[in-house]
Amino acid sequence: MKRGSIVFQIDNIKNICLLLCGFFCTMPVFSIGGLNFYNYPLFIYIIINLFRGKIFLSREKLSMSVLLVSLFISTLLSFSIVPPDWSNYSLKFSFKISILMILLLLVSSNTDLIEGRKYFLRGIYYAAFAQLFWICMQQLFYSLGGIDLNQVVFGIASPIQNGELALTGLSWERANAIIALILGMILTDNQFVKVIFVAGSLLTASRTGIGIIACIIVYDILISHGKIHYKINISIKKLFIYISVALLIIFLMQNNEIRQYFDYTIVRFQRLFTGGNDYSVNSVEIDGHVLYYQWLLPTLKQLPLIQVLFGCGTGVSGWLYTILYGRFPTIGPWGIETDFVGLILGNGIIGATLYYYNSLKIFFLQQNRKLKKIMLAILVGTFMYSFLGSSISILLMIFCLPLSVEEENTQKYDLAGE
Repeated sequence: MKRGSIVFQIDNIKNICLLLCGFFCTMPVFSIGGLNFYNYPLFIYIIINLFRGKIFLSREKLSMSVLLVSLFISTLLSFSIVPPDWSNYSLKFSFKISILMILLLLVSSNTDLIEGRKYFLRGIYYAAFAQLFWICMQQLFYSLGGIDLNQVVFGIASPIQNGELALTGLSWERANAIIALILGMILTDNQFVKVIFVAGSLLTASRTGIGIIACIIVYDILISHGKIHYKINISIKKLFIYISVALLIIFLMQNNEIRQYFDYTIVRFQRLFTGGNDYSVNSVEIDGHVLYYQWLLPTLKQLPLIQVLFGCGTGVSGWLYTILYGRFPTIGPWGIETDFVGLILGNGIIGATLYYYNSLKIFFLQQNRKLKKIMLAILVGTFMYSFLGSSISILLMIFCLPLSVEEENTQKYDLAGE
């Protein structure tokens, strides 16, 4: 077999690996041996690149590498801070979010990352359709027969909130499905598909999703200098699509269950400020995300300097709220479900500062508008939910890195593969 043919086949395998990684990274229902499935194709991609026998270092990767090292340092320190079962959990968590990502950076050239970006984001785009389909199936089965589809297929029940099934997609939390829908909305240029993804996000009643979508809309308005441009020349096809979407929305709003979901969304936003009526720390009535912010400063004041700087361990920030406030004392190791608070307590001021420095650096230096919006979505999401657990925020930061202008200019940005 000719060398060129072998190289072509290897490149195809690498592209498939990143496509699968992107597709499954928002679907924690798929796991093998306690590790989410997306890690396995990513590991294969790294192994293939490792066999080239080259390490790629560049100034564009430096600050990101420092961030990943700091996450691992927090894990090492956790062995002298938290109980053994918590530190062991932090080590497993750190393997996928730090060690694996450091290896990805080291064995990938700038060209690899630019080419790989295309396939990784395409995988996420396809995942958005899969999540949307599953959300609709969840609603359909629950409406017709009270059947929890995730319980039947995957063996783990979806949450029941406000008397209705929480539409979580191929996940146990709404936000994982939501980020796929939002990224799909960003990546597509098809206006009809954008509307469908937004509608799917609203159907889940996710505050995180609605908050991110609102920020993206504001961003679009700001970059157009506050002017909304209307196209006068609307084709009959597009006019038919817009009218169909409007009629579909009107029809859906006539359904009592759909209207209840929208009403519930409003209630959930109100609870961000009121916290509900029951203020016991483990009550389902109180909004835990409010407590996480309320407890942050009092917690920091009680910590020694080393923990303020480096945290109590990557992925186990919940330990502090368990011992200080009795939050979830029986569930074992857990991380705070808000990245902003989780980073400060789990990885310290140093880790949190490095994370937001890299996020903002990528956002401001990246010239591609779609990639900017992706970083904006991740940035806004950190204040409302935790995306670190699925590694998607770190993976997106790596594949959205603003690399050298010469190489970036060779990339055609058909990111969705439409």
